[in-house]
Amino acid sequence: MRYRAEDFQKDFWVNIGKRIRLRREQFGLTRDQLSYEIGVSEKTLGQIERGEHGCSVARLFMIASKLNISVDRLLKGTPQETLLPASSSRERIDLLLEGRPEIQLDSIYHVLLSIVPYLPLDEEG
Repeated sequence: MRYRAEDFQKDFWVNIGKRIRLRREQFGLTRDQLSYEIGVSEKTLGQIERGEHGCSVARLFMIASKLNISVDRLLKGTPQETLLPASSSRERIDLLLEGRPEIQLDSIYHVLLSIVPYLPLDEEG
């Protein structure tokens, strides 16, 4: 039995949708927050995440940018162990910084240097 183009396309968008949802959750974003950022309704984003609808290349680039992931990774995926949800703030920060050039990391470091001294050391702050 041959693999039909319709089945391939459906599986393709279902897998991309799963990756988008997982990455969004890794960042601790709600569907509402991401949909606002990319200019679609929460319902539309839900349909994309479930693979019920695809999206334009431009929208895919926008999603990838907001989730700090390459379009290539959204399309092809990664080994399962790298897609485990981030459970801590430190892991979410690592995800945000992943793949950033050194010049951006230097800028982020300087921003952190200016903020950290003002943060309380207790758990509640």
